[in-house]
Amino acid sequence: MVSYLGLGVFYVGLVSSLSSAASVPALLFWGNLSDRVRKRKIFILMGFYGSFATLLSMILVHTFLEYILVMMAFQVVAMASVPVSTLIIVENSPEKNWSVALSKFNSTAAAGTLVGLVSGSVAIFTAVGNEPVFLPLFYVAAGLFYLFSSLAVSFTIPEPARKLSRNSLRGINAVRIFEKIRYFPASVIHLAPSLGRKNGKLSSDLKLYLLSTTLLMFGFQVFMVAFPVYVLESLDAGQGEIFVLYLANSIGSAVAFRFAGNMSQKHGDRKLTGVALASRVIIFASMGIVALMELSGPGTIYLSIVMYGIIGALWAFIGLGQIKGVSRLAGKRLRGKGIGYYNSLNGVAQIGAGITGGFIALSAGYGADFILASLIVLFTSGLALRLTAPVEQSVQ
Repeated sequence: MVSYLGLGVFYVGLVSSLSSAASVPALLFWGNLSDRVRKRKIFILMGFYGSFATLLSMILVHTFLEYILVMMAFQVVAMASVPVSTLIIVENSPEKNWSVALSKFNSTAAAGTLVGLVSGSVAIFTAVGNEPVFLPLFYVAAGLFYLFSSLAVSFTIPEPARKLSRNSLRGINAVRIFEKIRYFPASVIHLAPSLGRKNGKLSSDLKLYLLSTTLLMFGFQVFMVAFPVYVLESLDAGQGEIFVLYLANSIGSAVAFRFAGNMSQKHGDRKLTGVALASRVIIFASMGIVALMELSGPGTIYLSIVMYGIIGALWAFIGLGQIKGVSRLAGKRLRGKGIGYYNSLNGVAQIGAGITGGFIALSAGYGADFILASLIVLFTSGLALRLTAPVEQSVQ
């Protein structure tokens, strides 16, 4: 958007919000439709073939209106595969193997994301350079992978013989490795049916905790939506550096998640979450000062890449701590409902933060945007930590 269409940070935030918002009703529609027709495989094929078609059309896009329409169409059709992705795995597996199958699924998805980022970085550095005219070809390449995936699905994945209700999967919860707007609805759809069930009221502590996690996610995304655009625009980074920026963030999350659980058991959620939140406050504020001082040069770009990678690693401890916090406060009976609200409210926060962060960066500057994000996280952290289990409860 910045390099090829010549648009600023406000439009980047606007696209993030609108395209992500378009995915929410699409998820609900596709999920409910798959339950009605009692089919799974066809929705994966619709999502993959639809993604191929919409991404291929990106080579014809030359204006903001065309871009946002294609991106929203992509989100709508791509979401057809999301509600049934977990279902088709568990329906094709014995219940005793569900955890292993889902673990392999999530690990493979994470590996695919990392391989894609690495491949994009290599392509930018070696084949494309900083020529924006080649950027639409990346959408075409991504579309071709959806096409290959569609063919693989057609020949390798069977339609499940048995069908499960999504309500029966309320106990299957996971933390997404990558803290990106694109990923949040995937978890919501399996828990959304539980939101309307009259199976008990949420406690006041849980409501306050959900409020704190929503505000924290809002603060996180106010920073994260604007930061890559800042590196590209204000620091004069090239396309390759931006790919490496995202790559560092994703690798940081993936690596940290491998030992976050063990560290949580040893030190407790409150301590680890507190350190992670404090670290994000410091990084957000520090980059705000860098932006206000208008520092630039290769050293500032490298610093930004390192900081974005650390931010990704910190999400492992924050996300894991929040899921455990909601589960503890909700109890076994309301756990599905509590985590359903957690994912849904985080999604609302991410959608709102996209346009908010873009507007603040445009009107007041990147420094003000980053400082505001640090203040939101700082003042919300106290409430979140007060309701987080101390170390002795976490160990138990």
